[in-house]
Amino acid sequence: MLDRLPVALASACLMAIVARSNRLTLKDRDRALLDRAKALRWGSNGQHRAWAWGEGAAVLLLHGWGGGAAQMGPLAEAIADAGFKAIAVDLHGHGQSPGRRISFSRMVEDVRTATRQLAPQAAAWVGHSAGGMALMAARGDQDAPAYVTLNTPLWPYPPLRAIARRVAPSQAILDECARRFCRQFDSDAPAVQAGSLHQHRGQGRLLVVQDQADDQVDPADAQRISATWPDAQVVTTEALGHHKVLWDAAVHQAVVGFLRAQAAQSPVR
Repeated sequence: MLDRLPVALASACLMAIVARSNRLTLKDRDRALLDRAKALRWGSNGQHRAWAWGEGAAVLLLHGWGGGAAQMGPLAEAIADAGFKAIAVDLHGHGQSPGRRISFSRMVEDVRTATRQLAPQAAAWVGHSAGGMALMAARGDQDAPAYVTLNTPLWPYPPLRAIARRVAPSQAILDECARRFCRQFDSDAPAVQAGSLHQHRGQGRLLVVQDQADDQVDPADAQRISATWPDAQVVTTEALGHHKVLWDAAVHQAVVGFLRAQAAQSPVR
């Protein structure tokens, strides 16, 4: 039935479905993580939520599409134990923050707002999956000295794969959805698909973490992303998948080591 609709209408319908907020159910371990943190508020009316662990130079942690701050908690605690203030946010439409709709453009806006209000002199931005794309797209006046992406795609194709699995639309409809997703980053599809979101912009160091068993992101994207940055570091893991990379002790060690090295070179006051 979907293929009987005009391509523009069919793609708009699919985009609306994908944009619905679908919040994670917190487990006991997630609640315990958040209970150990300091609750923060941000946003234009203070209704959006964030949590901070530790004291020191701020590191902003960003979850992916459909995720939440609690997912970033284990890594945040490891970063805090290394002498940083780790701040994990619930982006709009996620976790305990308000909102019924999700978009990449809103995620990018939220990165900028959260940075301005919670971590204006951040030592680093750390993003998982779509959170990594959002932080890369948000760079500009609020650049950080260091960036970490974890299982982050080159461009926003994971939602397209989800659409294809659910309803198997025509290629024309998928192509139009791709164009619409890319426009949420204020760019055209060819540029975004070629890696423009991740392009080095003159400063900052990058660590790319990618698991080889990721079923949502092409593992080869790690090399494609790192190729856009001078001296980017790449850490590959095995058999963790898309989400467990956030809880892995070896990944925590690699991220903390990178942050410490960058802080020594570019201390944040």
